[in-house]
Amino acid sequence: MDKELAGRILIVDDNKSFAEITAKLFRMIGYEVVVRYTGAEGYAAARDLQPDVILLDLGIPYIDGYEVCRKIRRHFWGKKIHIIALTGYSADSTKKYTVRAGFDKHVTKTTSFTDLELATRQGIP
Repeated sequence: MDKELAGRILIVDDNKSFAEITAKLFRMIGYEVVVRYTGAEGYAAARDLQPDVILLDLGIPYIDGYEVCRKIRRHFWGKKIHIIALTGYSADSTKKYTVRAGFDKHVTKTTSFTDLELATRQGIP
């Protein structure tokens, strides 16, 4: 994939190993990737970088993923970002909360990388 066409991704996850491995896989296929580990860092990076896609864990400490998503969506720049809940939570009730918080998609961490990349590509203009 051409790096110029791939797009910019922000990964926000407190599981550093998972975040770094996921980032490495996306970089290998041409995406520009930034990783942050807390909700506050993720929000600041979203504001400053305005990526095409955010892969946002729900269970991050202090400011959870739901609140980060809501904060991003309050701004004009945040309405155009494709935000994917990338989480270990798969219950139907959790999926309803992600929709209410403003996420575009809910993907579990057990999803294959191929499916995750496909979901991500849907948010690239």
